[in-house]
Amino acid sequence: MAVILPDEKQEEIVNEAKKLLAAERVTVRQLHRFQGLVQAVRLPVRNARAHSRGVQRLLIDSGVRNLTKKVLLSEWATLDLKWWTLLPKGSSATFRPIPMSKTIPLGTDSTLEGWGWDLHG
Repeated sequence: MAVILPDEKQEEIVNEAKKLLAAERVTVRQLHRFQGLVQAVRLPVRNARAHSRGVQRLLIDSGVRNLTKKVLLSEWATLDLKWWTLLPKGSSATFRPIPMSKTIPLGTDSTLEGWGWDLHG
C-alpha cells in the first residue's frame, strides 16, 4: 500500500510554515493549526513527527490556553518550520501488509444471557 501526499496539501503546509516564519509573533491558534496539518501527513512524510517536536514543545512550554495569545518562535520551532518549507512534492511511503498465518473468528455477546460467542484458538 502506498500513501502519497497530494500536491495541494504539500503547498498548504509549505505556505503555512512560511507564514509562521515571516511573522514576528504567532498566535497559539496558528501553532495548533500547523500541528494539525503535520499530524494529517505523518504517514506519507518521513520524519514528520520528529520535525514537529519544536512546535509541540513551544506549545507545551507556553502553557497558554488562550488561543489568541501571541508567542515568539523558539529556535527549535524555527528550525522545524524551516524544514517544512523544503518539503518535496510527491512525498510518499509504502507499507506492506502484516502477514497473517492464522485467523481466529471472534464474536461477542452483548446480552447478559451468555448465549453469544466464545474464542477458541
